[in-house]
Amino acid sequence: LSFAGSAFVNNRAGSGGGAVGCLGGEFGSASTVTLERVTVWNNTALADNGGGIFVDGCQLGTSNSLLHENEATKGSGGAVAFTGARLMTSFVDQYAGNRAVASYGGAVWVQTTSGVRAAINDPQFFNNSAARGGACVFWDWTESHERGLSLATLEPEIRWSSTMQTEADAATNNSAGWGPVRATPVYEVTFETDIAQRKQYSGRMLNGSMVVQVLDYWKQVATDYVVRDSSHGTVIVTSVVAAGFEVASVIGVTQTAVVNGTADLSG
Repeated sequence: LSFAGSAFVNNRAGSGGGAVGCLGGEFGSASTVTLERVTVWNNTALADNGGGIFVDGCQLGTSNSLLHENEATKGSGGAVAFTGARLMTSFVDQYAGNRAVASYGGAVWVQTTSGVRAAINDPQFFNNSAARGGACVFWDWTESHERGLSLATLEPEIRWSSTMQTEADAATNNSAGWGPVRATPVYEVTFETDIAQRKQYSGRMLNGSMVVQVLDYWKQVATDYVVRDSSHGTVIVTSVVAAGFEVASVIGVTQTAVVNGTADLSG
């Protein structure tokens, strides 16, 4: 599927992709969607991901396009939702006013399922919003992690242009539960107690209520209030006590290490 100089305006879809959708199994394993100088404006996915574009198992390439005022009402990725084992590339695209009303990735939601990473080059992000994490980009790495793949090799590449050299220049007035530019699922939970208590807890099975800090892959304080990890037990955040700190109910969690004064839930 290839579009150049086109416009997709005021479209609605009951599931994913308010304007454009591609499923690899439907069109073949080598399917590619390309958009060049395309306007994707005011489209809505009512019950799934990708208010403007939804791609699963296809390759996606966008360039010099405008993705404005698109909405994922219940799912993730207000403008674009991308998942599967193919490649996503974006060049000099503008994302403005896109919304993930109830979930993640106000502009872009990327789910990596294999060893392929997304590349977003010279973007502009203005006034995008997500109810949960990642106003501009949310990277869901959970399936890759479960497969034992290295997250360091899968992290999406976001490269700012020579004229807008920083996030502050190219990403403005975006808002989310956490991560006004980028965010990921919860990556680690640390106990914010004093060092003596951390050492006392190290290597013990923990149950009860305690103050924790919940962080995503990029070390940002995450506000997902339910954190589950089958190998480490369950942590349920019940309330916020101060900026970045929550009270959590901790069940069957082993704290195995204290590194530089930080207690990690790992095992």
